[in-house]
Amino acid sequence: MTNFAHLLEIILRGELVPEKDLVHLLWAALVVFQEEPTVLSLPAPVSIFGDIHGQFYDLRKILEVVGPVPSRRYLFLGDYVDRGYHSVETINLLLCLKVCYPNHVFLLRGNHETRAISQAYSFFDEVLSKYGRSGPYKLYMDVFDALPIAGCVDGRYYCVHGGLTPRVPLIDDVHTLMRHREPISGDDPCHMSDILWSDPSPNVEEFKASGR
Repeated sequence: MTNFAHLLEIILRGELVPEKDLVHLLWAALVVFQEEPTVLSLPAPVSIFGDIHGQFYDLRKILEVVGPVPSRRYLFLGDYVDRGYHSVETINLLLCLKVCYPNHVFLLRGNHETRAISQAYSFFDEVLSKYGRSGPYKLYMDVFDALPIAGCVDGRYYCVHGGLTPRVPLIDDVHTLMRHREPISGDDPCHMSDILWSDPSPNVEEFKASGR
C-alpha cells in the first residue's frame, strides 16, 4: 500500500515517482475525482490559479508563498501539462495533494488535459521519456476524463478554464454534462469543448467563433 504522505515528500523534492507508486496514485486520484460533481461548490476563502503548464518549480513556489496545504485551500483551473519541461512532476504533485487533502485542493479540467492536445504538444512524449512506455499516459488520461469542469465559489464566482458558451447558458446545465469523456472539437453534443476553449475578449459583446 502506497504511503501518499511519504510520496508527497518525494515529489516535492522534484524526484520522479516510481511507476508502481504512480499507478497507485493515479487510481486513488481517479476515485476521488469520480466522487466529485461536474460543478464544484466551494466556500471562500480559496486561492485560485490558472495555467501551470509544467512549471513545477513555480508551482512549488506558489505553495511556499501563498501557504502550504492544508493551511490554505486551492482551486486550479486546468492546463497543468505541456509546454514546460516538468509536466509529469507538476501533475504528480497536484494529484498527490488532491489525494492527501481532497477537501483543500481542487482541480478543474483544461483543454490540455485531453488526448488530442497533450499528444500534439509535449506531455505524451515526456511521459514516454520518463517512464519508458505509454501505459502511465493512458492512466493519466483516465484521470483527466474524471476532472470537474467548473467551480462556483460562494455561489457568486463562476470558475472555468476557458469561458462561457451560449449553448450551456446556466450553471444547472453544466451540472448535467457528461464529463467522463474526451471533448470533441466542433460539433460537440455535450458542449464541453466550448467551456474548455472559449476565451473572453473585450472586443466581443456576446459570442463569436474562435480562431482556434
